[in-house]
Amino acid sequence: MANHVAKSCKPKHVDLRINTFMQKWNPKMRGLPQELKGMINVARKYSLRIEGLAFSRDIMRALPMWDHIYAPARAISRLLYPSRIVTCLRCNHHAKLVGDFERLAEVLKNGTHRASANCGCAGCKRLRDDDACENPHLCCTRARDLIVCLPDKWNPMLRHPEDYERDGMKALEQQIIDEDEIPFDRCITTYGDASQVFRIFTSSTLVFNGIAPMELCESGPTLEVATDGSCTNNGDADARAGAGVFIAVDSELNRSVRIPEGIEQSNQTGEMIATLTAA
Repeated sequence: MANHVAKSCKPKHVDLRINTFMQKWNPKMRGLPQELKGMINVARKYSLRIEGLAFSRDIMRALPMWDHIYAPARAISRLLYPSRIVTCLRCNHHAKLVGDFERLAEVLKNGTHRASANCGCAGCKRLRDDDACENPHLCCTRARDLIVCLPDKWNPMLRHPEDYERDGMKALEQQIIDEDEIPFDRCITTYGDASQVFRIFTSSTLVFNGIAPMELCESGPTLEVATDGSCTNNGDADARAGAGVFIAVDSELNRSVRIPEGIEQSNQTGEMIATLTAA
């Protein structure tokens, strides 16, 4: 598929076209094997794309850097414009994935690193010996600049929900007194490999590529809220669903909501609407 593209396709080098669904390049449909045509047509029909609230660093690192699906095209094109540095990144360092560029960028964090072509830090020495790199500092700097260009949600060098959400869940579990209580799972990070990033039935709206702030507030008042949803004639054509939020007797914050027509009438819908109303 990577060979079956228009002459103007970017990236120019075939080995950098890793996955059409993770990058911006598109294959020419004409002449493709029927199996590949069918796969692409199904993906388009069901609006397949990369989407999610948060991803683990393993997933971020597994995505292609060249022609990254969510990287700003102009900034990336400028940094990857053909040059000796870019050629060295591709041919000597064999940097293709975000993780490859991150490993190069990490060299700059070495306390003994110097901004010099002759830097003698351990990282630069390794890159000279193993990758035959003439100027590791320049290559590592370019790698860092490329990482910084990525949207925050896809930058593995930033702080993400993965760093704290599990500890937050443990803290909630330790606060439980009643054994029948179950803490609401606030973890939003998708784990696994790069195949876990795809979603179907997505909308045409732009994807939010910022970092979702999910850290628990350490101080401040707490509020106990009860939510529920219900549905009469659940599963039938005349089903009608509702949602409720209860704070306390006669509280002004109590809510009851009739699920509007046009939205699926079911118990599950009522429960979700109740949670959204409480939030």
